[in-house]
Amino acid sequence: MADQLSLEPKRTVDEMLMRLDQDIRRFRIDFERFFSGNLPMPPEQLRIMVQNQIKELRTVHMKAVAHRFRYNGLEAKFNALLVLFNRRLREYELGLSLIHISEPTRPFTLSRM
Repeated sequence: MADQLSLEPKRTVDEMLMRLDQDIRRFRIDFERFFSGNLPMPPEQLRIMVQNQIKELRTVHMKAVAHRFRYNGLEAKFNALLVLFNRRLREYELGLSLIHISEPTRPFTLSRM
């Protein structure tokens, strides 16, 4: 009876895994945009959303081994990205970032042949 009252349509495990994969990619792209200066703030909302999706998928009983394998791979990928981006964010906040924009060694001139 509770399932009938739910307004959210039931999603299959494949759809949930595909959505998680898309959101992890978007998270990686948004963090790269943040470090390149195109986003003013890190994508914390997206990080929280992906973490909630991972928690939700932990509770789903996956009968197929392929689903469990794909889920474990996506979770490992997200955890690796979190470690990398937390390290880069800490370096950025402390001013230890290794990213330097260098000036050209000689001025650009047009030469006629």
